[in-house]
Amino acid sequence: MSVTLLKGHTVLIDPRSSQVGGCWQGRNENGQPCVWDSSVLELVLDMLTRGANESFLVDIGANTGYCALLPAVNRQIKCLAFEPNLEICSILQNNIESNGLSDNVQVLPVALAEKPGTAVLKIPASGVDSGLACMGSPTRFSSWREISVPVDTLDRILERKKIHKVDLIKIDTEGAELFVLRGALETIKKHRPAVICEHWAPNTAQFGYHPDAITAFMENLGYTSKKIGEEDVLFVFDEQNAAM
Repeated sequence: MSVTLLKGHTVLIDPRSSQVGGCWQGRNENGQPCVWDSSVLELVLDMLTRGANESFLVDIGANTGYCALLPAVNRQIKCLAFEPNLEICSILQNNIESNGLSDNVQVLPVALAEKPGTAVLKIPASGVDSGLACMGSPTRFSSWREISVPVDTLDRILERKKIHKVDLIKIDTEGAELFVLRGALETIKKHRPAVICEHWAPNTAQFGYHPDAITAFMENLGYTSKKIGEEDVLFVFDEQNAAM
């Protein structure tokens, strides 16, 4: 299925991408599938293409892929995409391969948090709300099935893969964002990437904290914040304040 990723740029997606919910559950004026939040996608692309050199994106909570498909627009973008739901991860992998992006994007079926281990992922029983799956105590859906998923930290994975450059981290993990960031502490300190992070109280409540804890964590690392859209915040390292 050919769909519009951004204006002027189309990609091929597995038809299941729009059926399982998540990032392709939007609909355009013609009723065709489109990305759920194109404004965030446009911002990610802009931030990754400001320089002439290759840029590196870490997409955490990739779902069936919209940020992870940006190398179809600019081949200078490399991406490491994380999606622990194996069914959704399979669709994501199909989307990467269908667009000839296997050299640009590596998909890992792993959940990220502050320490390695395993966790129980709750997947909505509806079958059409894959984007709501979470490892916390669900409040946005009432029935689910459970699968055990491997968990690791971003710091450990990037060290193993010898990745020495990170330009932007996008995190959409239905409330687990604070724990993902804690497991990426050394990466953030070393690379000072921009971070686009879901920052929404109904989701963080599933893990028993308020989004302000995310802001405090990032501010302690020298970052400033800017709200983008209803649910997301952009964090950028403040070079001037860090030098003072």
